[in-house]
Amino acid sequence: MRKRIGRLAIVMTFGILLSGSAVVSAADRAGGLDKKEKAIGDFNEVTPELRQAVESSLDWLSARVMASPNGAIGHPYPTALTALAGIAFLAHGDTPTRGKYAEPLNRALKYVMSMARQKPAVGAVPKDYVAGLIDTDGSLKEKRSIMYSHGYATLFLAEAYGTTRDPEVRRVLREAVGLIERSQGPGGGWDYGPVAQQKRYDMSVGVCQTMALRAARNTGILVSRQVVDKAIQCAIQAREKEIVEKTPDFKNGFTYLSAGPSGSALSFHVTCGALCILYGLGVYEDNGKDTPEKNPGMLIQPALRYVLQEVKAAHKDGRIAGRSREAPGAYNFYGVYYTAQALAQAGGEEYWGKGFPMIRDVLIKLLAARKEHLKKLAERQMPSPGAIPWEVNREFETAITCIVLQVPYQYLPIFER
Repeated sequence: MRKRIGRLAIVMTFGILLSGSAVVSAADRAGGLDKKEKAIGDFNEVTPELRQAVESSLDWLSARVMASPNGAIGHPYPTALTALAGIAFLAHGDTPTRGKYAEPLNRALKYVMSMARQKPAVGAVPKDYVAGLIDTDGSLKEKRSIMYSHGYATLFLAEAYGTTRDPEVRRVLREAVGLIERSQGPGGGWDYGPVAQQKRYDMSVGVCQTMALRAARNTGILVSRQVVDKAIQCAIQAREKEIVEKTPDFKNGFTYLSAGPSGSALSFHVTCGALCILYGLGVYEDNGKDTPEKNPGMLIQPALRYVLQEVKAAHKDGRIAGRSREAPGAYNFYGVYYTAQALAQAGGEEYWGKGFPMIRDVLIKLLAARKEHLKKLAERQMPSPGAIPWEVNREFETAITCIVLQVPYQYLPIFER
């Protein structure tokens, strides 16, 4: 692990062990990674091509935030996508007061803070008021994926609070954490809305909430031990329980739903997310016990082997891991966001040393292809301005790409083991 610039390493207990701290001074955080330094290991993860891709992408995000009247970007999901842009700026080593992207970062932070719902001091409480919720104003009935926005926003506030120690950010962060805790179902999972569900738990929503809780706990926000234990057990229940010999590629992963329909399909993306849940809540190793309920760590190595197998296959084909050649699906950038973090947590040459360069190279090539495509569109060399099949939109792809490519910088405590 490379030496961090001015970092104060702190070990915190999350009921179980967590490491890394968001307590870093503004002066120490600003300025980016020294070009002579290594990153997570001695694997030459940070290349000139990576740096160029990161800087150009951050410049584009910065311009978008600065051009916005209120700092929000990424319609129709401005809270989530502005938060992801903010995380990308923080991952560069900047803070709301220092660094090349300080101004857009500060604007993004102010916007996300403004989306925290406040109980009226006087008058009737709106019917859709939910204490602690962070999301764009509007009816909850129209926000099927509202907990994604809340999870990304909470993660952003936690990482930002570590650089500012602003008491107002802490207040909103604590309330946001409280909502996540209250929205956890009895089986340990979360669903799309800010209401505790009895049976159906969406693992893709769950990893958003879990990463936010871990980031908040890293800054000193109290998180219930019971919430942590239940979240681990929920992830365990989402594991693939049947090994089908004729489909070896799909062994040892996790399914989209925990405690859901028996037909819930195994998902590469969710497997990466489940690994992040286990790592984020302090489960790193096999403890030798004989069942996953007593030994969730026994699920990690088989899942990592499956993940690396798919990353290798995707790199060979020049595609993003999890994206089928025959049926290119959605959520591939979402998947690679957690793939990189899972491999970073695993570390070592076998997983991080081999896996990250493959992800990096595919993302950089895709980014270059997107730019060339846009250039041709601008020059009217292509017939349709909507020819690029963006995943969600350009803001989403760009923010996720920036975050993933900056995992080796290790500025964000959430990326640390």
